[in-house]
Amino acid sequence: MRAQRHNVGSVRFDKRRGTWNYVFYDHGTRRSKLIGTKKDYPSKSAAWKAVPETPTNTGYALNVNTLIASYRIEKDAEESDDATRL
Repeated sequence: MRAQRHNVGSVRFDKRRGTWNYVFYDHGTRRSKLIGTKKDYPSKSAAWKAVPETPTNTGYALNVNTLIASYRIEKDAEESDDATRL
């Protein structure tokens, strides 16, 4: 059986604090979310199961898609304005 793969981020253990952290990139900025302590999640796989299912890095793709859609709307508006001026 293959290991479960995640699209973005990683789970890291902070030895100084004894906590599991989910490290990911959000709009190009590195972020970290506290998952829990070693007592709560004794293994890395247990900590991964506590990570939310929704990917946090999809904001970039949504922004690019939004940008493309707004560009197309503006371009169509300019073309229709040019057509009405003739």
